[in-house]
Formats: sequence, structure tokens, C-alpha cells
Amino acid sequence: MNQFLSEMSSLETNSAGEHEEIGIIPGSKESFLNSISQVHYIDVGLNSSGAYITDHNVVQRISQHLAGGATSVRVFIHGTPRQWRDEQRGWILKEKDELVRLLISEGENSCGKLQVHERFYFADRVPDLQMHFEIIEAMDVSSA
Repeated sequence: MNQFLSEMSSLETNSAGEHEEIGIIPGSKESFLNSISQVHYIDVGLNSSGAYITDHNVVQRISQHLAGGATSVRVFIHGTPRQWRDEQRGWILKEKDELVRLLISEGENSCGKLQVHERFYFADRVPDLQMHFEIIEAMDVSSA
């Protein structure tokens, strides 16, 4: 997901793509990236930093691209106590919180075209590895 968002941030504003569209297959990288309306981070977490984008420039460029005429993008961040309450990997929560802060800030600059939604699952359970897999079944992917 980080790479998709980074690629999206590198698109030029008002980039319409130069190739003809054939059915549902995008004719260019720009068309493909512009066709993305939702991004879902699902209980991400690494044993090193980099789980979430924390580069303000990347999020700012996405916002500028969207403000320049591209369709809106909703970023959903799904997590469990396994990731967001793990004291041994505290950077995961810090990175997630920074991404949310950046998305909210830049969402205002994009005229509301960049939106963020957080979803927390199994809040009443003790963190364990099983919830990292159970989130797939419990995930709420509705747009609201």
C-alpha cells in the first residue's frame, strides 16, 4: 500500500494518461493509479519501521493531485491490539498515528477528496497472533 500511495503521489496534477482505455484495463500507469478509490491497510506491522507512510511530502503530493481534479481516495486503516498495542513494537502505533495526522491535515487541503478512516478490531481481547489473521474475516470494508 505504501508503494501504491507513493506512486500516486508522483503523478502530475491533471494527469489524464496518454493511452486509450480498453474496457476495464487501464491504458497507462496514470489511469491505473487514478482508478484507485480506496486503499486498505490491514493490521500492518513489521519488525522494523516502515509499516505506514510518514513522509509529509508523499501525502501532500497525493492531496495536491486530488485537489487538481483527480477523483477522491479513501484510506482505511484496520488494526488490532496485536499491532497497535504491542509495547515491543511501539513504532507501529507512532507511524499509524502520524499517517492519520498527515491524511487528516492534507484531507482538508484536498477539498475533502483525501479521507481517512480508522477501524479497530478485538479491542476487548488480549493481543495475540491469531487476531492478526482473524481480522480478515471481521474486516468492515464498507465506505462509511
